[in-house]
Amino acid sequence: MVADNKIIARGYNMTERLNDPTAHAEMIALTSAFVNMGAKYLPEATLYVTVEPCVMCAGALYWSKLSKVVWGAADEKTVLAE
Repeated sequence: MVADNKIIARGYNMTERLNDPTAHAEMIALTSAFVNMGAKYLPEATLYVTVEPCVMCAGALYWSKLSKVVWGAADEKTVLAE
């Protein structure tokens, strides 16, 4: 996650390590960014992610009020980008 040309948070999939089906990279990055920025909304931030966010992550990203989400590939399992 980037704001003001600075990396404010990073995340990666931790579902297996934490035994938590909600521990997707986007959720980990969001939580880290909220803590680092001391805010529950991130209107100046952009999230860069490898694969299109799932519905759960898309909802969390919506509620965090990010300015932009950039992904590199569509999720072939859901194909939400079409």
